[in-house]
Amino acid sequence: KKQETGARPTEAEQRAIAVEGIVGDLKKPETMASLLDHAVHLLGGTLDVLIISVGNGKSEYLGLDPKNAEDYKMSYDVAVLSPQFLIDAAAPYLMKSTQKGGGSVVVVGTMAPMVPWPDTAPYNYARAAQNCMVETMAFRHRLDNIRVNAVLPSCIHTGALDLMAAKKGTTAEEYAKLRAEAQPTGRNSKPEEVADAALFLAGSGASYMTGELMKVDGGLHLSSWFNRPKITKEFVGGTD
Repeated sequence: KKQETGARPTEAEQRAIAVEGIVGDLKKPETMASLLDHAVHLLGGTLDVLIISVGNGKSEYLGLDPKNAEDYKMSYDVAVLSPQFLIDAAAPYLMKSTQKGGGSVVVVGTMAPMVPWPDTAPYNYARAAQNCMVETMAFRHRLDNIRVNAVLPSCIHTGALDLMAAKKGTTAEEYAKLRAEAQPTGRNSKPEEVADAALFLAGSGASYMTGELMKVDGGLHLSSWFNRPKITKEFVGGTD
């Protein structure tokens, strides 16, 4: 309507449709508080939902070394300490939320800790600790009008999967097919399917849920990568 009448949108309306980017480094947990405060300032001083989805630019075949102590420390900083410090900094704002169920934190985790894969130990250990962090933060803030939950996806077909395919010397299509064959549903998930689960946990429909580690894995928890000899041959004993 405002466009039809030529009226300028209010500042609040502009914020509602704008997307702001802030550069930060998850490998430096001590910087998370100032990063969060900067973000809330851009939002006008209020915060109802905090979505935490972390990454370090690496993956199982893109640089993490299970024999390198620094990779374990870096993975822990990225997956556990930085998210916790973001939640700590967000808590004073989230507890003031007036949405049904209060302020909400949703961490995008992974099913990786459920699959004891030796070659991805730095990643798996850190993500297992992340699950514990989510439950701990949920209990800490149980009376603060704040809920803390997580979604645990399995294999999602994103650009990272394509990079892994290149590292393995195969096409993205063939590698995606290989990973899909290990899924009980016979396919990999899509980013929007994980986003839908995160939105549910963030919203009023999940107002009585906290400390939940919601599997969005196409039934992977009902089996295992190890149920598939082809996957085992590809990942264990193959060349990286």
